[in-house]
Amino acid sequence: HLSIELGEEDVYSGEALRILSQEPYAGCAFPLVRDISFAIMLGNGIQVEQSTATTNIGALAQRLKEMVPMAKACQLYVQADGVTDHGTNRHIKDLMTRLFQLAGEVGLSYSNSLFNLRDIQLDGVHNLVSIKSSDMECIGMLVRLARQNVPTLETLQLGFSFVQEFTGIIQETDGAYVEYPRLTTLYLYPFIDNFGMPPPVFKGAKPFPSLWYLRFTCAYPFGDDTLFRGNAATLEHLTARLSAPATTMLRKSRVFSPGSHPKLRYVRVYTDGGSVPRVFPTYVEELRFVLSIGARASVRIADIGVPGTELTRVVASLDNLASLQSLSQRETVLDLWDTITLIKSLPLLAHLHTAPPAIGALPKGVTLKGLPAYVVTKHAPLSKEFRHWSIQYPDDEGDYDDDDDDYGDAHYNDDGNGGLKKDSFICILLLALVCRNFVRATSCRAGDEGPLEMMDIVKASKMFKPYASQLQHFQLLEGNE
Repeated sequence: HLSIELGEEDVYSGEALRILSQEPYAGCAFPLVRDISFAIMLGNGIQVEQSTATTNIGALAQRLKEMVPMAKACQLYVQADGVTDHGTNRHIKDLMTRLFQLAGEVGLSYSNSLFNLRDIQLDGVHNLVSIKSSDMECIGMLVRLARQNVPTLETLQLGFSFVQEFTGIIQETDGAYVEYPRLTTLYLYPFIDNFGMPPPVFKGAKPFPSLWYLRFTCAYPFGDDTLFRGNAATLEHLTARLSAPATTMLRKSRVFSPGSHPKLRYVRVYTDGGSVPRVFPTYVEELRFVLSIGARASVRIADIGVPGTELTRVVASLDNLASLQSLSQRETVLDLWDTITLIKSLPLLAHLHTAPPAIGALPKGVTLKGLPAYVVTKHAPLSKEFRHWSIQYPDDEGDYDDDDDDYGDAHYNDDGNGGLKKDSFICILLLALVCRNFVRATSCRAGDEGPLEMMDIVKASKMFKPYASQLQHFQLLEGNE
């Protein structure tokens, strides 16, 4: 990757070209560079004749092309320092167009708040390998750009506001389906829901037969399994957030039937909604389905986020979860015993992401003070693979924000301990006693003084005093992961 920062005035006046044409840059080339980024620093503008500016822009683009002959992706970032009125600049649009077309007409990435893509002449751009943009206002133009590069496109990354805007990727205006024979990477984000309209269905369409990387971080956009058709033999990476209806639809379509997706290696699937029947009428079946996506022999890393209270029971009932290394469960509070059961049922589990834990009911005849001895006697050694527990909250920010606030206040509050109550710290340390490689827990609020003090207090208490040497290196750190 090569990053180049250019001043607007230097580009128009020819100064940037002069610098790149003399030592130490004269004759300099970077044949191994595949990605190039331009940061255009906008100044107050200078008066340059149109013909002179155009000539200098074209010559600079050619010089840059010579420097990075194999670049496959061109990223452009336009930065303004206190200047906002550049939309009418007579040269900037020409510069942006030239730089986009510079990348051998094989790559496009766009990030700019001052201009929109309608100002850039891309109608004649063909043979693109990569299109990446977060500009949802120009999704129509980007869809057309993708369709005119169907034969060569390998990477497509788009954000859109409405599902209907994205449907043009799959279907022409005359109703014919579009197929991208070389597209291997598809990343969709984010979009607003259908406002009560049924999600679109594309019967028989197989738009992405070569897909190996699929990511949609807000919700599944269609009412059928369109995105998964024809690529079961090639898909290796899946990151998805599924609503309750989408989960049910995909389960019924048997997209991930036993034996399918032999190359799937990385799975990260999160589901929305609680466990109540009105959200998941067949909750246990949906939970089994989501877990089964990551429970196939080929998967090496699986991170599954699921709602509801039946997680422990369903996990224990599934036979093939040996590959699951990461599990997320923030919808309900897991107690100590649920957590121990999960880890016992998942032999390779290394990372657990949950709401602040509770101790739960104590076994008959066991006091709180005697709990460490009971847990060690009953469950040690529990796991040598488990090494990280991430404590998350309803309002924590992350890749999958959730506004549901149905955790109750039994195990966290705003008491100066970053939301954690004492029994959460006890649970964490008890698990550290039976998982020898579990030496750190993280929380986005652990940077506050309260949680760190409470952890030290609990570690030094009479309850854990006999295990001081075993816990001396255990840390509570700040972080979401």
